Amino acid sequence: MINTKNKLFPIFLLPLFFCASLHGQVRQETPVVLTGDRLPDLLGVSPLKVAAFKWANDHWQQIPVQIDERAVKNVHLLYDGLVNDFYDVEFLVYTDPQMYTGPDEDPTFDADDELVFMARDAGQKFNGASSPPGTSGSPTELLLSDPIT
Repeated sequence: MINTKNKLFPIFLLPLFFCASLHGQVRQETPVVLTGDRLPDLLGVSPLKVAAFKWANDHWQQIPVQIDERAVKNVHLLYDGLVNDFYDVEFLVYTDPQMYTGPDEDPTFDADDELVFMARDAGQKFNGASSPPGTSGSPTELLLSDPIT
C-alpha cells in the first residue's frame, strides 16, 4: 500500500489479468507505472497473458495496458564496443529483440519490468463481483495515491 497525503486509490491485481480503480484523479494524461518488484502476484507471468480491466457502472471494461521488458545491459554491448573501454558500465534499459538492446533474458514479467496504464482509464472501486469473463485468479487490492495532490 502506498499512502501519500492520505489520498488512496485502489487497484486490483489478478494473476492473469489486471483491473484498476483510481478515484478523485485530476491528472488525466498521467501514466501509472508499476515495476514488477511492486507486483509480486504477476512475477513469472507471460506478458501475453496480462490484460487490464476496470470496474465501471457495475461491470468490467477492458482497458489498455502495456508491459515494458527491461534488463541490465553492458554499455559496450549496446554500442558495439565504441564506448571508452576504461569503464565497465551497465544500465537498466528497455529491451526489444528487434532493436540494438536485444531481448530481455527473462521473457516473463520480472522484477525490473514495468506495467503501465493511463490514470484516465481507471474505474470505480471493485465491489467483489465475479472476475471478468475468460480470466482466472482472485483479486489482491493495492492502494495507490497521487504523489502531487
